[in-house]
Amino acid sequence: MRGEARGRPLLPMAPPPRFRYPSHGKREAHGSMRADGKTARSIALIRTAMIEKKMTQAELADAADCHEKTIQNLLSGRPVRDQTLFDVCMVLGLDFDKAKAGLLREGRDAPEPASAEAKAAPAYMGAYTRAGVDHYIGSYLTLRPSFSVAAGAIA
Repeated sequence: MRGEARGRPLLPMAPPPRFRYPSHGKREAHGSMRADGKTARSIALIRTAMIEKKMTQAELADAADCHEKTIQNLLSGRPVRDQTLFDVCMVLGLDFDKAKAGLLREGRDAPEPASAEAKAAPAYMGAYTRAGVDHYIGSYLTLRPSFSVAAGAIA
């Protein structure tokens, strides 16, 4: 009677099949996404520094004060904040400008100015152009309540 229940033999239960989200052909051969030549070199630089310092992704995330998923995004070529990249470079002893130059994406910053007057602000400030904010330039009158005179205003 051992191994049987109500006259039927017990069969070992197979684990349920694992569900995988379809990749829709977006992944490349090694599982990295969107890694062109320059980006791949910067990522390789970061990975090499991690290996030399014998750091895992979790340890790097801890030392750089960010989430482990952010490090995974960085190492897969997805965009991360400059501050995060800077922190990672400081932890690993890498040159921030070199790493950033390799990770910059085309079309993410402001377009190149057509003339010297059309300079754009840096990307971290919003990459706005002078022509885009020209209508705000002028003279303004600022009013505030007076702290010394009751019901008074100061210009």
